[in-house]
Amino acid sequence: MLLVEAAGALELTCQRCLEALRLPVDVCTELELATSQEAIDAADDDVDRVLATRSMPIAELVEDEVILALPMVPMHARCNAAAHRGRAARPSPFAGLAGMFSDRAKR
Repeated sequence: MLLVEAAGALELTCQRCLEALRLPVDVCTELELATSQEAIDAADDDVDRVLATRSMPIAELVEDEVILALPMVPMHARCNAAAHRGRAARPSPFAGLAGMFSDRAKR
């Protein structure tokens, strides 16, 4: 078994307000070492396996586990309202359509 542990914080961009987001990362994963790719392919369980070689790319394994631990869409729990205020001031491109439909209903 190979135990992969990584802890720290990453600077990401919040996808809601587009401001900086500091995300703590704490990864602890066990990977079973396999002697061949065929052994990995033939396994019929949910155990994570990696191919064991004399010169394994450990940094890449740690990087992969950290990437897998990241949220698909990083966002603040509560975003800065000022960032949204500037966007809300613009009128919706569909606002004119509402007037067209109400004019038709009056006819």
